[in-house]
Amino acid sequence: CKVTVTLSPSDGHTVQLAYLGEAPEAAIKRLYAELGTLDFPATKTDRLSFEAIFAIGTVVESPESVVNQNGAGQSKQPPASEAEAIAKFVQTLEQLGANDRNSRERVGKATPVGDPVEALTNARRAGWTMAKVFTENLRSHSGDDFPGIQAWLANYDAAIKSLDLDQPPATWPPIDIDALVTHNPRFWQLYYEVVPGDPGLAVLYAALLQGCGELKRSSYVLVIARQRPGLSDLVAQYLDAALTLSVRAEEALNVAVVDATQLFDNGDFDGAARKLEESLAIWPQNSLAHFELGLTRGNQERIANGQTPLVANDKVRINEDPGFSNRVVELFATSRKHDPFAWRTYQGRDEKLIKSLRILVDIGMPIWAKMSKSRNADVPTKDLMMLAAVCQLTEIHELALVNVSLIIARRGRYAEEDHPFISKSLTALAPGPETQATLSRLAGSHFKACQILPHDASEFREPPQK
Repeated sequence: CKVTVTLSPSDGHTVQLAYLGEAPEAAIKRLYAELGTLDFPATKTDRLSFEAIFAIGTVVESPESVVNQNGAGQSKQPPASEAEAIAKFVQTLEQLGANDRNSRERVGKATPVGDPVEALTNARRAGWTMAKVFTENLRSHSGDDFPGIQAWLANYDAAIKSLDLDQPPATWPPIDIDALVTHNPRFWQLYYEVVPGDPGLAVLYAALLQGCGELKRSSYVLVIARQRPGLSDLVAQYLDAALTLSVRAEEALNVAVVDATQLFDNGDFDGAARKLEESLAIWPQNSLAHFELGLTRGNQERIANGQTPLVANDKVRINEDPGFSNRVVELFATSRKHDPFAWRTYQGRDEKLIKSLRILVDIGMPIWAKMSKSRNADVPTKDLMMLAAVCQLTEIHELALVNVSLIIARRGRYAEEDHPFISKSLTALAPGPETQATLSRLAGSHFKACQILPHDASEFREPPQK
């Protein structure tokens, strides 16, 4: 495996990194370590090209070389150095599984965190309240200069027309967040008519996700937004308050899921399935419940077919076919949809999933762990670039775009290398003529962008106490 990368900082000189070795993962790690030690001025490290970061996508070994977590399977025998890399990868998965077990045990022993229905209602109501506040800040911008904003506001107004937050959630209209936001070309037109990294844009996106019950995805957007330098105390309070609501709601809602996993571990798969279905009736976007239900349904099917049920539900089975039906595979896919970092759902013999898992676990999750603990925008830009690339390679395109917007904000301007990155993720998320118009606009020599929230937030009114 040979990796050659040329870095061209803005002062004109270049540095070439070349690695030659048997193990792709070893080359990746040396490359990544070297990126962190290059002696560039801080203002110039932001110019590291995404082409350098994308080396990780070109050297990941074929899934044929990956063994399953139990050490069995029908894989080819890898070279010694690659076998060592795989062993470390498996060890990482086992540690992640142990962490999950410990988390479930803590939840099971913890004092009840409140009524789950009330916690979810509070989070969703707060999301829609914030969305209404921030969309009002957009309405002053003219359609001539910002056609995407006006076009998306028309979609938004139609979607929430009958939404009355004073009424119980059962009366709220069902709103498809992917149709309104994630896969809506008009939303991304709006997104790129706003200054990159505008904290108001991050809050708006997270609030819409939260209002529709996508608590996990909302929290990811908020964690990324927290890495914008220079946030005012008021904006930071908005981000932290929204994140706290999502986390508290998840804790309350996942108590029932932990109870279900205990039934699973005791072999009561029918009881576990009933409890998980009850939990999903309350919160349909619960990624963990979808995953656990997939495992539970898989065991019910195995018993019906005269097979031994699988135990140890914290294991990830790679290049191993447990005989799951399409229904079980779809439950895993639904879990990934609601939590794209749900690493345990990337299992089976699907080559794309195996490749995504290795990139996510080896490179993405260590960076994400660092970001999740940070509240002071102190995660290096090279880490943000690496995470953006990981998200794009694993087709987590919405987080790839949110990440690259933050990188552009730190840099203070768009760079030429941003366009192919944005184009790839945006076209995958929301193909159509509006998206092509957005990309053409971004490729122009100049364009006008507006702000939802002034950088110092001095012109923004205080959040409602409720």
